[in-house]
Amino acid sequence: MAIVGGDIVHRRNAVNDYIWYLKQKAKTGIKDWYEIAGNHDMKDTANYNRFIGKPLHYSIQKGNLLILFMSDEDRFPPTYISDETFAWWKDMVIKNQDKIIITVTHAYPKHSGLFMAKYVESRTILNSERFEDVMKKYRVDLWLSGHTHIPSALGFSESRVEEFSNTTFINMSRIRRDMHFNPESRVIILKKNSSEIIIKNRDHNDHKYVKRREVIIRTPVKFKFNQ
Repeated sequence: MAIVGGDIVHRRNAVNDYIWYLKQKAKTGIKDWYEIAGNHDMKDTANYNRFIGKPLHYSIQKGNLLILFMSDEDRFPPTYISDETFAWWKDMVIKNQDKIIITVTHAYPKHSGLFMAKYVESRTILNSERFEDVMKKYRVDLWLSGHTHIPSALGFSESRVEEFSNTTFINMSRIRRDMHFNPESRVIILKKNSSEIIIKNRDHNDHKYVKRREVIIRTPVKFKFNQ
């Protein structure tokens, strides 16, 4: 499967960009794609809904893996997530502690430990303390986000916060070329009957994985999946 953490397009009236994006998806051979809207996508919600068609928050389950998706709900940073969406997320987290839980948002929580989270409000989720209070009591294994278009080579793109029940935060980086740095993304590997999650960093210009950026998570729940 593929996960896209928002900002599929950069501007309003981006019909041609969405058409290009859908054509590239079709070429990959990947059956399942899961997107959320970033602040740029929210500048033109009509076309996001037309071409992507995903709700602003939703969940999927593969075996005992639960992924919770929450879009930016406003076109202005910081990322805005409504109280209604937060209540949905909280309920899903509390009721599914027997599963491996991944959360996907455009920006990241303020105290995630990721790049500039404490100092640049526009990179974070507005009122993210709501989420942090939940994670102090309940387990969320992995939190994936985008928004900050920085290369992983600059550091602070992976973080584990013990206070939040050992949640690991990962900046998925960006697939487009920014600031003359290579495009990159993450590849997440789960193996049946294993409590280990391997997160690789893929440099798409050099066509290789960057070993020093690899992250390994061990969860108290083993991955169960029957296809």
